[in-house]
Amino acid sequence: MKYLITAIALSFMLMGCTDEDSSTHALEAAGFTEIQFTGWSAFACGEGDTYHTGFSAVNPVGNRVNGTVCCGLVVKDCTLRF
Repeated sequence: MKYLITAIALSFMLMGCTDEDSSTHALEAAGFTEIQFTGWSAFACGEGDTYHTGFSAVNPVGNRVNGTVCCGLVVKDCTLRF
């Protein structure tokens, strides 16, 4: 039973590590369309990043790409990583 509770708690913690609103804004500002989020990207961002949101989208030249939007909590803005 305690393993089930631990697994559920871990799932909720990981869901909180993405920020789809800020990620959408960053991707649209960079010219990306057809944005689909793929969830938390564990090792794609740096130490100063709070949110690691994986995505698949069409870039400004029309190619589908996969990457991660890395966002800080207060001071650091969002960056795109591929």
